[in-house]
Amino acid sequence: MLNVFLRFRGVLFRLSAVLAVLAAVPFLAGTVRADRGLTVVLTACIMIGLFALLQGTKWLLRPGTPMFGMAGSVVQEAISNHWVFWMGAYLLAALLGLACLPGTTERLDYAERFFLQWAQLKVEVTLGVFTLVFAARCVSSEYAGRQIHTNLSKPVSRFTYLAGKWLGIMLVNTVLAVVAGAAIYAYTGTIEARWVADSKLSAEAQLADRQATRREVLSARFKATPGMERTDVLSGYFLERLETMVASGNLDNSEAVAAAVAEARKAGTPPAPETFQPLLSKRDYANCMELATGRWYTLGLPEEQATLLEPSQVYVFPGLFGPLARGKAVRQGVVVQLGSLGLSAEDAKDFLPLLLLQTNICNNPRVIVWGKKAYADPKMREQLEAMRISLLADRLQLVLNPHAAGQTPREGMAELRVEVNGHPLMPLRAAERQAMHKNGVRVDAIATGSRLLPVGQPTTLEIPFERIDDSGCLAVRLTRVVVNGQTPQPTISFESDGGITLYGPTGPFALNLGAAMSVMLVKMGFVAMLGLVCGSLLSFPVACMVAVGIYAFAACAGGLADAFDDFVTLGRKPTEGLDFYLMWAKKIIRICMSTILKVSPDFEAYDARTLIVDGVQVSWAMFARCAATLGLLWTGGVALAGWFLFERREIARVIV
Repeated sequence: MLNVFLRFRGVLFRLSAVLAVLAAVPFLAGTVRADRGLTVVLTACIMIGLFALLQGTKWLLRPGTPMFGMAGSVVQEAISNHWVFWMGAYLLAALLGLACLPGTTERLDYAERFFLQWAQLKVEVTLGVFTLVFAARCVSSEYAGRQIHTNLSKPVSRFTYLAGKWLGIMLVNTVLAVVAGAAIYAYTGTIEARWVADSKLSAEAQLADRQATRREVLSARFKATPGMERTDVLSGYFLERLETMVASGNLDNSEAVAAAVAEARKAGTPPAPETFQPLLSKRDYANCMELATGRWYTLGLPEEQATLLEPSQVYVFPGLFGPLARGKAVRQGVVVQLGSLGLSAEDAKDFLPLLLLQTNICNNPRVIVWGKKAYADPKMREQLEAMRISLLADRLQLVLNPHAAGQTPREGMAELRVEVNGHPLMPLRAAERQAMHKNGVRVDAIATGSRLLPVGQPTTLEIPFERIDDSGCLAVRLTRVVVNGQTPQPTISFESDGGITLYGPTGPFALNLGAAMSVMLVKMGFVAMLGLVCGSLLSFPVACMVAVGIYAFAACAGGLADAFDDFVTLGRKPTEGLDFYLMWAKKIIRICMSTILKVSPDFEAYDARTLIVDGVQVSWAMFARCAATLGLLWTGGVALAGWFLFERREIARVIV
């Protein structure tokens, strides 16, 4: 036993020190509680997992190929110099600190979103900087210590040398990413435990908040934007907006466009917007299309006030076969479970609506009675609560974020009538109906689908999956109603990007987080190859500066593209003077920057972090695009360019 202790004393000491530091953090705030004890246990398990993963990585690299030998040397260097241990401890301490920051007086979904947003950003930036510095040092340190002369004097090609180094760095990154992902997943549970322990809400309110958080944040949901019921509607709106732009005289080719618009008016049927695209510049076409789409997202323009008191629009979500099949499977599973409790198939189907109306079945003193059977046994009530939660989890969520152009009659609340596939969407919760009735909405209006929505704030409306028709389509009609039969509301509009969105469950949160970490690892692969190439061609300080600059440019490429997209004119078109030359200078700068941004890597195009925060599925199609673009194209291109230059660099003259 003493020999084992002496052999592993370094590892045991580091493990004990790290665990002592991490274990002390949750106890600094006060007395020991269950959620803090859970945090300590989870942190200890994750640190033990870090050591186990490193040992498994060393075992995988045991085959004696040149590439694996280079990778093994990189992993051994990261372990022997304690970099990977301190990086793992730093990430865990940072994530633990972020998990303790959100206040317990806030809503639970706010706390979880805050943690997920900053935790992923912290992990990605930390791993990015660590990868750049570590990769640049892997080669430049061997130049300084003249170890590279020995490595390249062996029968190892320079491409194998770079590939082995890259493989070793990526294995270290994979271990750290797995540890960080496990910590993020575990600490979301500790945030919920801390919130439950400190919350002053009632048990029913806590349960509702936790269920909503698991459906909307800690989940994987698809995200769908609506389409038009009739394609000719957009064509008419586009033609109207194009006429307005022609009359304003802001088009570059106004005479030809005016002739085309007049010809379209004579034909009677508005042509598709694409027919005008050759006559318009890219910017003018995009502006006109945005105005036409905004018209479709608007209910009740001022010119319609005299003729149409209750304007409406239909927003169609097609292709919902997956949610329909998933909902049917969940419902059938609940019917089978109810059969095991003594209900027939027909009685179980009739019992489902009653089950959905219950709240907190386990702690509710009321006895659920159906037919001749009473569900009072605690185990049965737990089973019923689990069934109810599974049914609620498969509802669709329609998120509406209305904006009002004027004073709303109900103190910042817009009243809309919501119909789904021809049937009114009434509130599914009793508390919602009571709140609407208290705000002055009549019972008959609630029965016809009237809903109160706060202006400028997103509101989630739950839709049962049964509303999806057999063709997989969900048609939502929104109508701006007349308040109290006489007061017209102001114009109600929605943003074309996210104003009306449909969400639905597709899978668990763990798989979604794993997909997000996989996308991040692809980015780290490019960063690792960039650092290796810079380190093989430049000195260590210069390599770090160049690599960090390219990495920062790639991370901000999306924002720069949006900024320079509008960097054109001064709001008008000057023909002479200083403003004229300034306009052309801006055009030249925009064209140059746009060209550079088009041929540079864009990390923001594969932003899995925002999807995780919104509970949206990080699709494997997105991962495939990221792997093809950043992985094969950019990482492979940088590797080939670096190998070509590295192959022609003379390291040392070998004398035999």
